[in-house]
Amino acid sequence: MNNIKIINFENVSFAEKETFSIRNSVRAVIFDDENNIGIMKIKGGVFYKVPGGGIEKGESREDALKRECMEEAGVNIEIIAKLGKVIEVKKVHKKVQNSYCYIAKVIGKKGSQSLTESEVRDGYEVE
Repeated sequence: MNNIKIINFENVSFAEKETFSIRNSVRAVIFDDENNIGIMKIKGGVFYKVPGGGIEKGESREDALKRECMEEAGVNIEIIAKLGKVIEVKKVHKKVQNSYCYIAKVIGKKGSQSLTESEVRDGYEVE
């Protein structure tokens, strides 16, 4: 998947970055039948993100994306296209996050979220 953007605000060196842990995740811009886009509102609107999350061991990116969209947004999806990868270097967490990004559409009816305790604490809402 092609890189969309490398975010390294703190100018972490290549050598230092090699010592960081890596987290692979998936994200999707999801359209419904009315061409609305599902956005996750976090902490009462302090920030927003598109649905998605971490890829579990042994899980494909596509399966992870479908699972995360069901959990966070309560929707089954069909993946339409690959957008690319965003790489975020986070010095404070000593982590490199690779986010594989897609375009998807909602299949069937919208359901309920199935959030983790931390997502509930952070006030995740679909907007």
